[in-house]
Amino acid sequence: MQSFHIWQFIAGIAVFIYAMSMIENSLKNLAGRSFKKYLQKQSKRKFKMMLSSTIVTAFLQSSSVVLLMVLSFVGAGLLNLRGALAAVLGSNLGTTLDSWVIALIGFKIDFSAISYPVLAISLIGLLLSGKNTKLYQLTQFFIGFAFIFISLEWLKSSVDKTIESDLLGLSHLPYLAFLPIGFLITAIIQSSSVTIAITLTSLYNHLIPFESAAAIVIGSELGTTVKFLLGSIGGISDKKRVAWGNFILNLVTLILAALFLFPLIYLIQNIFYIQDPMIALVVFQTSINLLSILLFFPFLGVLANFLERRFKDDSANQLTLFIRKADPALPGDPLELAEKETIHLMNETIELNREILGIHKEKKEGWIQNLKKFASDSTSYALNYGKIKMLHGEILEYITEFPKSELSETEMVRIGKLVHINRHILRSAKNIKDIIHNLEEFESTANDYLFNLLLNIKSKQKKFYGLFQTHLNETTALNPDTIDHLMTNNRKQYDALISEMLQFLKENKIKELDSSNLINVFREMYSSNKALIQALGDIHDIDLEDS
Repeated sequence: MQSFHIWQFIAGIAVFIYAMSMIENSLKNLAGRSFKKYLQKQSKRKFKMMLSSTIVTAFLQSSSVVLLMVLSFVGAGLLNLRGALAAVLGSNLGTTLDSWVIALIGFKIDFSAISYPVLAISLIGLLLSGKNTKLYQLTQFFIGFAFIFISLEWLKSSVDKTIESDLLGLSHLPYLAFLPIGFLITAIIQSSSVTIAITLTSLYNHLIPFESAAAIVIGSELGTTVKFLLGSIGGISDKKRVAWGNFILNLVTLILAALFLFPLIYLIQNIFYIQDPMIALVVFQTSINLLSILLFFPFLGVLANFLERRFKDDSANQLTLFIRKADPALPGDPLELAEKETIHLMNETIELNREILGIHKEKKEGWIQNLKKFASDSTSYALNYGKIKMLHGEILEYITEFPKSELSETEMVRIGKLVHINRHILRSAKNIKDIIHNLEEFESTANDYLFNLLLNIKSKQKKFYGLFQTHLNETTALNPDTIDHLMTNNRKQYDALISEMLQFLKENKIKELDSSNLINVFREMYSSNKALIQALGDIHDIDLEDS
């Protein structure tokens, strides 16, 4: 008789991860902006930021989402590093709420009587509700809720009593051996909640002693930092500071908790008289995070100063390449620097457009780039578009700060044209960003004609960007007919795509709704290309005036 149902155990873990993901996404979509605005309002004071990040993490049950919000605030200048580190401490504490729910009711109550009815009703609601509606997100939340307790039942019943004596041999291992286990599980799964659920299951089935379970919990605290460390490789200095600050705080917490493990266990079990091992484990997890706050909060300024010295701003990691807010006295003509920065913005915009369209430049990537891709998530488009907007804002702020009394009439005209050029570039990025949802639908379509149209779109855009960047980066003056030629070809490309789409529609190879979406994509691509060409033409005019 098989006493350990390995596939049931693995299925329980997989369903638990999926359920946590559903709950996180549904709550983020239901009230993500509200949480973000709430965090933003609390960003002025360290204590308020710590408290609010605890609350938001407890609701969303995802420290990753909260830390992404924090990073966006830091990048936008809305939150300093000290406030970001306070948010890290609060977020660590907020993740313990899920552990309390699992320990208090997940293993105490048989939820099978209500989990399956909730799941059935929610799935029906999911089928009847339209996507991106509040009802759709609410039903996803309840589906995740039901799956949480179904997965816990699978985990509990996956181990028969007959195997307990066989696995109790683990108790002879030193508790320190379980620290890397907790770290590795969390680093791979990237969810401390899953690690705690597995640990509580092992404790419930008497597979490991309490001190070993506590060591796994300690290791899991550090495991959550891996994703942000990988994501910070090659990133801007602010992102590195927050990621390494998160790592340092959790590493020191791990060391101290490991050193004082047995005194803490004695305090919980013999002073507070908490005899239930699962409740005691969650109290232990909460205690080390509370002690971490008490220990580190007064010294966040010291840690922030260290990180700022260690990760200094440099040209490789700043948004701007030619203009610096911190050093306005750099050598060179300020307007010329602004023009070079504008060309940099145009190249960055084209790379973002390539990314969205899935037509990256073919290049060999090293292990660092591959690690960054592995650590990246679906928010990368939004984050990169945010960088484009921030770079655009830096350029506008730089050129509008020139003292008007010291500028000639010609220089004032150049400034005006630079403003228009930057506006064209940003419009190009927005045009492509606005059709992401259409492109994703075409990527997953079962209609071969529609999919081939998408491939045709990508092929044409790849040629356009290649030709455009060749003209943009030419050191010699552009041929006066170049802009007209690019405009004509852009119009021909639009007309050819429309003609192909109409032929498919006439032959009933695509549906009317598909044609409507295609027209939207063609129009936005045409407008995006036109805006880039207009920007290139204005840059050409400035070069002619300078000569």
